[in-house]
Amino acid sequence: MTDIVSFRPKSHAESVYRAGQWTLMWRRFLRHRLAVLGGVIVLLLYVISAGAEFFAYADPEAGLSTRSLIPPQPIVVFNEGRFEPHVLGLKRMRDSQTFQLVYTPDPKTRIPVRFFGEGFPYRLFGLFPTNIHLVTATDDAGKNALSLAGTDVQGRDFFSRMVFATRVSMTIGLVGVAVSLLLGVTLGAMSGLFGGMVDETIQRVIDILNSIPTIPLWMGIAASVPPHWEPTQVYFGARSMADSGQ
Repeated sequence: MTDIVSFRPKSHAESVYRAGQWTLMWRRFLRHRLAVLGGVIVLLLYVISAGAEFFAYADPEAGLSTRSLIPPQPIVVFNEGRFEPHVLGLKRMRDSQTFQLVYTPDPKTRIPVRFFGEGFPYRLFGLFPTNIHLVTATDDAGKNALSLAGTDVQGRDFFSRMVFATRVSMTIGLVGVAVSLLLGVTLGAMSGLFGGMVDETIQRVIDILNSIPTIPLWMGIAASVPPHWEPTQVYFGARSMADSGQ
């Protein structure tokens, strides 16, 4: 006699019973729409932070006195009914009453916006030299003419600086967690292995650190780092040490 095996779809209860822990977590995550949206946003921020040089169209440290305090500059998508992204040129003058810089759009000057155009040179992921950026707009002199979020007093582009700041903000979380995990596992293993006075000393030091307010603790740690460190190094070092103490 030949046994005939009938293939039938698994019931929902059976599939849940047979699913592993990671599968159950993934299914629960997908059912939560806000969690999925938040995950997409976080993933997008990490993509931007990884390729900050590609998404930034201007050098964040390069200033230009003639582009000081420019207001946010919109991109005009259509030109006389045709799809032709561009930005208008700006006329720079000083107000006769307030003596503040005033920029007025010049409709006669249209600067085309190019996708995957050439801009300031950089190394993609720190390895591959290139000068291709997602969006670029250069004037006749070959200088950046785009300012999506405006510029500061020194003429540095706000949008490009925010893109690079995203890298610092998103990376510090990973670094803080990694340092906290490493020190936590090390101190916890020492505390459990030796016990006695070592355990009491480690626990009391942690209690003292937890009792100190966060901001004064960061300020104290930031003041103790070497004076030749750059602001980014001080931020990473102080934040990581403060997180590991908590």
